[in-house]
Amino acid sequence: MRFPAALLIGLMLISGAFAAEEAVEAPAPASMSAPEVITRVKGAMAAAGTIRAQLTLTCNHPAAYTSEIEILASPTGDERAEMKTTIKENSFRTLEVISGGTLWTEQETVAGPIVGKIDLSRVKAELRERGEQYPAMPVLGTNFALEVANLARLVDFDRSEAAGSADDGCYILTGSLRREFAEGKRPLPQGAVDFYRVVKLAVDASTFLPARIELGRKDGKPLAVVEIESLAANVETDEETFKYTPPEEAQIVDRTEWVIAEITGG
Repeated sequence: MRFPAALLIGLMLISGAFAAEEAVEAPAPASMSAPEVITRVKGAMAAAGTIRAQLTLTCNHPAAYTSEIEILASPTGDERAEMKTTIKENSFRTLEVISGGTLWTEQETVAGPIVGKIDLSRVKAELRERGEQYPAMPVLGTNFALEVANLARLVDFDRSEAAGSADDGCYILTGSLRREFAEGKRPLPQGAVDFYRVVKLAVDASTFLPARIELGRKDGKPLAVVEIESLAANVETDEETFKYTPPEEAQIVDRTEWVIAEITGG
């Protein structure tokens, strides 16, 4: 059976009118305060178990670069991330693994692979011995963009705005670095202060999972933007997933003491 062209066009116009009408009249997500949204996000992330996400990090400070990141992160803190970073026209790949309390960073160079090693257990033990809790620990590793609980500990989100429709909307939270982390006895390193001084977080209104984060502000533009392009929850893994063995020919550089000095100021 063939439909007359005029009828088909009429149906298309009617469908388009209904779609446009629905788009205009679709309600926005229910209004929620920033603390309420953060509470829901923490619950959603806790229920997500091991996650697999694809991120794009665009950084404009102090140098401009873009990283495409595929990350697998467990609730215990282990993670495995593969990154393709582009600086101007040059691109290079990096593998980052957190396993058994050690952060490994493997990067290919013309002279062979260079592997950075940070003993996170040693860093935490050193800070405990000093009797202080340094807030810079969450910035270690690639998973910082998804650790909303730690982000909310550093940043006071005090503004919430609902955008889009109830079925396809988000909450946009805006906040600033808590004063005790910007100055006083235990401030973040200045480089971190720049990024956390002003933060904007977009949260999916239906899943309450993070979708975008803007860090810092200069000349009206964010210093860095993280786009969370996809996020799968409760991903199955095995005991080999987060294991890491440096290549035999790799040059290993232990950066543990450098990180401790960076966090504590010397």
